[in-house]
Parts: sequence; C-alpha cells; structure tokens
Amino acid sequence: MRSPRKPLSRDAVLVGVALAAATVTGLLAFVAPGPAENRRLTSLSGPSAMEHALPGVDLVFQTATSQKRVTDKVTRHSYDLMYGTFLAPLAHKSNLKMLEIGLGCAQSYGVGASVDLWRTLLPTVELWEAEFNEDCVKEQRAAGTLGDLNVLVGDQSDPDTLKRWIAESGGAFDVIIDDGGHKNFQIKASFDLLWPELKPGGFYFIEDLQVGRGAKATRRNPDIIISDIMQAWTEQLLVINLNQEQARKHPLPKGCAFVMCQLDACVVGKRPDGFERWSRPSRMAQVARDIGVPERLVQDLYLQD
Repeated sequence: MRSPRKPLSRDAVLVGVALAAATVTGLLAFVAPGPAENRRLTSLSGPSAMEHALPGVDLVFQTATSQKRVTDKVTRHSYDLMYGTFLAPLAHKSNLKMLEIGLGCAQSYGVGASVDLWRTLLPTVELWEAEFNEDCVKEQRAAGTLGDLNVLVGDQSDPDTLKRWIAESGGAFDVIIDDGGHKNFQIKASFDLLWPELKPGGFYFIEDLQVGRGAKATRRNPDIIISDIMQAWTEQLLVINLNQEQARKHPLPKGCAFVMCQLDACVVGKRPDGFERWSRPSRMAQVARDIGVPERLVQDLYLQD
C-alpha cells in the first residue's frame, strides 16, 4: 500500500508555477511572430539563397511590424513572401494604382492596418480600399481615421457593385488584392469583373484560400472552389495535352502570364504589353518557325517528347 503523498510546501508550489509560466512564455515566444530582426531569412548555417534572392520579403515584414497596427498578413499569415517578391520592387514606382478589397472592419487589431503597410511600403501609391460594411466606413470617416483614403463600399459578389467600383475609381489598376469575404463565389465574381481592369504587367493577389473547402466558403455554390480554379489554370500553363473538361470549365484568363501560390494565397500575373512570347500560341508559332514545320505539327512534336 502506497503511503499518502505529502502536501507540497508553499515554496514548492511557487517554484512550480514559475517553471510553468516560463515554459508557456517560451512556447509563445517560439510560435508567435517575433521582432523583425528575429524573422530574417538567415538559416542556422548562414545566409540562405532566399535571403539573397528575395530581400523584399524581409522589407515587407519589417515595414508591417513597425506599424502601430500590425496586419495579420505577416502574423497569422506569411504573405510577406508574395508581397515581398512582387510588390517590394515597386516601392519607388510612380503612378502606381492599387485596389484592396477588405478594409479590415472586423479585425480586432483595428481598421486599416494594411493601409498603413501599403502607404509606408509604396509611398506614392494611389490606394483604393473596398469594404462591405458601410456603417464601419461611416464611423471611421466620422472619427477621422481614414483621412483622404479612397474608399468604395458594397458587396464584392454583386456585378452592379463591382461595375460601380470600376466607374468610381476609374479602374486600370496595377495591383488588386482580394482580402474580402473569402468565400469562393465572392472571389470568383470579383475576379471575373476586375481582371480586365488589371493593367498589363499587373498582379492580382487572392488571400485566405485555406478556407476554400469549408462549409461557409462552399455553401452558396459548392461547384466553385478557387483552389480548383488555380490548379486548372496552372495545368493550362504547364501542359499541352490538357484535361479539356477542366480547361473548358475554368479557362485561363486572357493575358495570364503565371499563377504562383504560397501558403494560403496565390498571385496571378498578367502579361506585360509586348510579351506575347509568354503565351502558348506565340510560343508554338515561334517553335514552328525555328524548326521549319507547320504550326499544326508542333503540338505533336511536343507530345512526343
């Protein structure tokens, strides 16, 4: 028979509590985003190839975390990867025009945190923010927190609203970011009408795709899954012998140069003017000229490889 366990002394309890607190603090420090200097791309073995290749990633992270309100783009998510790759090089581009869907009215850290990031990273940008919650926009206007920010209001899944946004803003965006409702039908409706308003050479970012197969994201139209669409577009960019059913269901957007995805998000790039050689028909025609055969034979030659 075991002897009864003696009660812990007050000192032992205090030591145990202190150790537990230290352990929790250490775990939080490990999983939570730390200061910018602790999030550099330097590996344990020294500077990584990515550190040299993608200096903009660290720039975006440091810029975001230096703001009073820190956007979840670099805390809960790692979007500094795609924004550092594609937007950081535009920091000093003049006449840059951006539309972001989602002002952040539902965010606990405050409305407009990403606005702070964009205005610091891209100081000359003409920034337009679109927001569903009209009451929130009115409250922020009355409080003076929006300043001279261009704000569009309405439902991103409504074609008439999207057409009004285009008319009010003038369209012709260099960058479009969808950080809105995150439901597949909303993303698809916005993309269909806003992609033509993206300038050649522009970038269309879509965030929070990790929820795309959840019940809320698929309830209205379960046949539209943005992840499936991204994969169908990638297939059309990569291979000649296409899955024709998939290609007909999700045809590649006109002028699409690439689809690049990371954790939770993708960016779709539009071909710059004069870069038709980046398209499949142009590439096939060039190959036909290079090897001196009719274009109709080129596809068969590719497939034989």
